[in-house]
Amino acid sequence: MKSTNKTKKVTTVGTFAEKISRTKSVILVDYRGLTMSQLADLRAQLAAIDAEFIVTKNTLLQRALLKAGLTTDEIDGPTATVFAYGDEIAPFAVVSRFLKAANIGEAKFAYLNKESIDKTGILKLGNLPSRAELVAKLIGSLSNPLYGIVGVPKAKLSSLVYALSAIRDQKA
Repeated sequence: MKSTNKTKKVTTVGTFAEKISRTKSVILVDYRGLTMSQLADLRAQLAAIDAEFIVTKNTLLQRALLKAGLTTDEIDGPTATVFAYGDEIAPFAVVSRFLKAANIGEAKFAYLNKESIDKTGILKLGNLPSRAELVAKLIGSLSNPLYGIVGVPKAKLSSLVYALSAIRDQKA
């Protein structure tokens, strides 16, 4: 019985370490106070952006983080882990908005590309616009000068046509 339990823990640590190595970001969340329906809603929102929300045992998670080469302080209290497999920033926004709306729980700390991020950094990343919004702003910024380049010759040509039309009307 005892060896089976130990084997299960070793397997869990290995699974978490593998997930950590595949992810672009990891967020540790204190989920205390959230109801089961709220947790299910958060899981669904994260699944939609290719992220996974798992309630983890602190000692096993800490061993997995160390196995994955990440340094960590002591993890305390109820902890859930968000593994982001797709967009590395989108889960920060989802978690931040969700916890703010629920007014319960908090993000403890996170890792983004193996770099540790504190609570303040998590909130800052959570407030960034989405990748789609940033791409749209970039395209808009790049296209504005092009409209100007097209518009200036067109305006000059229009002025010339109006001037020629006025001269024609005067002579007629």
